[in-house]
Amino acid sequence: MIGLLEGDPELPLPKEAERAVISAIRTGRTRYSAASGLPELKEALARRGVGGEILVTNGAKQAIYTALQTIAGPGDSVLIPSPCWVTFPEAVKLAGAEPILVPMPGNSLDVARLAAAVRKNTRAVIVNTPNNPTGAVYGRAELKALMEFAEAEDLVVLSDEAYEALVYDGGEH
Repeated sequence: MIGLLEGDPELPLPKEAERAVISAIRTGRTRYSAASGLPELKEALARRGVGGEILVTNGAKQAIYTALQTIAGPGDSVLIPSPCWVTFPEAVKLAGAEPILVPMPGNSLDVARLAAAVRKNTRAVIVNTPNNPTGAVYGRAELKALMEFAEAEDLVVLSDEAYEALVYDGGEH
């Protein structure tokens, strides 16, 4: 069993990260960095296929909160497949919008259920894969259907992939 409380999977710190921290301390890189993220980190993310403008945050929670502050407000709604991470609805509420929890069957992402929950004021959908708390890993076909749905409805997709490396039993993130 791997505990995922507070985003701490109890896994050892990767040696590469350990070396980077030690190097930063030894070379005096201990001050605040660029607010949008270190250029070399943004370049590494771009090499992984992250497109567009890149803004590095201190975690998925902050990224989702910040995005919701810009795309949703009073009178708007945001779809959230459920079960979901407990702070997703709260981040929507902090933006002044209404979270719409859409129950999902088993470990799947049912886009038809999301489509049935859309309102004229729906601005976004928040997904989390691998899902916290269920561990569900949404497949390529499900995610493609999600993107086609979001494009048709003019919705922003906020995707929390904090646990992308925690995929087991032949699953693929």
